[in-house]
Amino acid sequence: MATHIVQCSRCGTQLDLSAFAIGQTVACPCGHQFAVPPPAVGTAQPAQPPPPPGQPWQRPPQGPSPRIPPVSPPMPYVAQRRRPCREANHALTYAIISIFCLQIILGPVAIVKANEAQRKMAADPSLDGSGKATAAKIIGIITTILVWCV
Repeated sequence: MATHIVQCSRCGTQLDLSAFAIGQTVACPCGHQFAVPPPAVGTAQPAQPPPPPGQPWQRPPQGPSPRIPPVSPPMPYVAQRRRPCREANHALTYAIISIFCLQIILGPVAIVKANEAQRKMAADPSLDGSGKATAAKIIGIITTILVWCV
């Protein structure tokens, strides 16, 4: 890592700083604080040797860090209580019965009840049973078509 040697203007102490300190405010051991000027043109500094084994690496002094606003904690997720949709259950019951008997009557009734259930579930997100309503609608359509084709 490239180093930059700077002399304190108050006490004359030479400070061996990292190149990252250029433009930053540093403090001399005498207590004087000053900005590190850029190196003069043509004065290359040798790289700083790594610290001896057993000694921790010391981060070069840096200027004040920008204020980072505190992060607000995430809002806890509150699960809504889901209620079964009675119309979806009724529609599926009518659709299953229409497979075995009264297809001409119960097939269309299942389709109407399934549509009603889907409208209620779209209006109230706490209602559960969209799969049942979809299944009832499909079964009702199939049984109604089969009645008219046979």
